Amino acid sequence: MRSYSRPFDLRGFDPKLWVTGRKNCWEVGEAVDEIRHYRLVTKRQARVLRLRDAIERRAGALLEHRPPRKR
Repeated sequence: MRSYSRPFDLRGFDPKLWVTGRKNCWEVGEAVDEIRHYRLVTKRQARVLRLRDAIERRAGALLEHRPPRKR
């Protein structure tokens, strides 16, 4: 995550579009993209970010609780 936005009010959109709609709701995504975002990482900091190594990827895959077995 490199930025965040202010809270976004979904009441301006018909719930049939984004809650129960069967199609994509690109209008909601575009509206979120258009509101102001606040940078968490400067451009200089972003240049020195690195990808996770193998140990970090494995640690991210660990589960505290296993999903229940299907019967």
